[in-house]
Amino acid sequence: MYLEPDLRDHGVGRKFLAFLLDEMRDAGYAQAYLETTTQMEAARHLYRSFNFVEIDARMGNTDHNRCDRLLLNQL
Repeated sequence: MYLEPDLRDHGVGRKFLAFLLDEMRDAGYAQAYLETTTQMEAARHLYRSFNFVEIDARMGNTDHNRCDRLLLNQL
């Protein structure tokens, strides 16, 4: 999930992530997985506020090799 700089710090990311997770639950998904980087501290803070936890192993091959932080949410 990437936001243009002018959309940041206005709650847009929080609302969008809440919407996505609700849609995933409604569709029957049990987990949400994402990858990010250590440098994206604001994003990681947002994800933690939605109960994402860091995990040790990748889930599948997303080809995001530069992402060094792997997170999972039990929906």
